[in-house]
Amino acid sequence: MLKNCLRACALALIALAAPASAIYSDVQPLCLSSIVTAFAPADTNENILVQCTIPARALVSNALLRITVIWNTTNNANVKTGRVRYSGIAGTVFTSPPLASGAGAITVVVIGQRGVPTSQVGYSFTLNAFTGILATIATNVTSAVDTTQPTFLTVTCQKATGTDVCTVEGFLVELIGGGT
Repeated sequence: MLKNCLRACALALIALAAPASAIYSDVQPLCLSSIVTAFAPADTNENILVQCTIPARALVSNALLRITVIWNTTNNANVKTGRVRYSGIAGTVFTSPPLASGAGAITVVVIGQRGVPTSQVGYSFTLNAFTGILATIATNVTSAVDTTQPTFLTVTCQKATGTDVCTVEGFLVELIGGGT
């Protein structure tokens, strides 16, 4: 099932998100997992699965962060909600894809820095590899994080049933057109 998920996810990325290196020459990977699984514990809390430090002044005016998350979950109808937050566990939720009724999904989030260091805007999509359903945010998400200071990009999962599985199988954060 994971192999099918990864295949579907790869095809979705090829179709929906051109490689940043094909568009920009200044792409910097900030965080990259080696496809090491991060498990949520057997509870119903919102648990941090992955956290990445975004250095101070990395996200400069008109720069982008592109975050890719590969999820694996129990294939049942129980509610499982993944979240990508900017500025730690209490930070702005840029996406919260529903992960029920599918064994795997891929989420891509793009966060852009507007003209000042305290104004970001973001968009996302999630493709459920089992159902083929593409979930997107109906509107953009904004935040007011001071990017002159280091902050965290946090990936979490919360399950309605503690015994269900919710994992991050892969994680990548790319800085496009930024500082550091």
